[in-house]
Amino acid sequence: MKLKLSFPKINQLLFLLLLFIYIYAPPFNFIPLGINKLIAPFTVVGLLFFYKSAIWKILQQKHLFIALFLIAISIIYAFIIDTSTIYASDLAFTRKHTFSQTMILLEVLPITLFLCVFAIRKLRFTFADFLSSLVTVAAVQSLMAIIMLLLPNFRTIILTTVLNYNPSKDKLFRPDLYAFRSFGLSQDLLFSLSIVQGIAIGCALSLCLYNFSKYKYSLLLIPPLLLSIALNARIGLLGIIIFVAVTLIFSILKFKFYLLSKFILFTLVSSLIIYFSVSNLDLIFDTGLEKNIEWASNVFLEGKNFVEGDDTNTGNFGTITRRYWHLPDNTSARVFGEGRYLFDSIKSSILSDVGYVRKIYFGGYIYSLLTYSALIYLFIGSQHKQKQDTFKPLLYSLLLTVLLSHLKGDLFLPIPGYRISFLIFLFAISERRLAKPTTPQLNSRFIPWYTQTSRNLKS
Repeated sequence: MKLKLSFPKINQLLFLLLLFIYIYAPPFNFIPLGINKLIAPFTVVGLLFFYKSAIWKILQQKHLFIALFLIAISIIYAFIIDTSTIYASDLAFTRKHTFSQTMILLEVLPITLFLCVFAIRKLRFTFADFLSSLVTVAAVQSLMAIIMLLLPNFRTIILTTVLNYNPSKDKLFRPDLYAFRSFGLSQDLLFSLSIVQGIAIGCALSLCLYNFSKYKYSLLLIPPLLLSIALNARIGLLGIIIFVAVTLIFSILKFKFYLLSKFILFTLVSSLIIYFSVSNLDLIFDTGLEKNIEWASNVFLEGKNFVEGDDTNTGNFGTITRRYWHLPDNTSARVFGEGRYLFDSIKSSILSDVGYVRKIYFGGYIYSLLTYSALIYLFIGSQHKQKQDTFKPLLYSLLLTVLLSHLKGDLFLPIPGYRISFLIFLFAISERRLAKPTTPQLNSRFIPWYTQTSRNLKS
């Protein structure tokens, strides 16, 4: 019996493949400029030839237009700073903010638009279908991380031969880090990869709250997703904590106690699945995984000590607030920036991992405001009264995750954590602009304003 793939299945597989590449952008050795830069021109051609009217409808959304306008202004501002300050020669142009912000418009935007339009128009995806796809590709990434954990030699081959990581230059090969971190097929393994996996867990829980009978098996993907966080960066746990907190607040404020009880039940079931999965994996393969789990969970102890004012074991909390939290000396530098990059690689006398601090040293409050406002406007555009209440906590928690994760590193760059946030907000905007009613009972979001007005008058 021959296996036959229908065109819809092929289209879905191609969509998932492009989605994986777009979010994680593995730095393949054989593609020096980056795989998304190779794909972006093809998506532009596809949009212009097949979905021209659709992208015009999306780009007319006022909040998206304002967000893109702010990004364009930030590019101009970054270029002025990059070319006119005394630090202009510190970094290669491809590592500067001018290049990064430009890539958001020339790389992130067209691929994101194509994914949204293709999913809505070609695959007929709803927001729930789209979130399910995100969980799927995140699970594939987690599977890769687990395989690399179980096969150390295979991991080395992937990182040094397939991917463009250099053992003598890249931080992830530092002995204390390489021992139990850097597992996966992605860009930015030590930071924003885990943020994506944390967001994916939020997506899985949202889907179960939305329609448990259809998406209940998404709970089984939570253990591998958590493992991929424990194998890379604890910052991914932040997104889960924020999602849980926001969901609880929404449930209580809206008196949705059934939703609250369902969420608590999912949390308990997921915890049991996680416990038995981790225990069995470590027992069968003797991976030393307990060290990763202990390292990941230690962040809660560090947070508790930090809140209580105990300086003995605060980890990154203490480092961020003491060593890395500082601002330029004079008011002018704080407002306008001084073009300084605070990277270890340029042996700067002033260092910081805090994204907010880095942005201020570079372009001051002005550049920071332009950068953050763009994503905030995308978030505002993703909100509308008719959207399923079940998904609103996810959108709110996504914005909070990005803003709080920026304390640990610079997330407002074309890296996995920023790309998935941009994509989710833009899909919510695109769905409202493009989706068509498929049943006789029209959803009110598709009814013209004058029809709604006349109905209101009659009632």
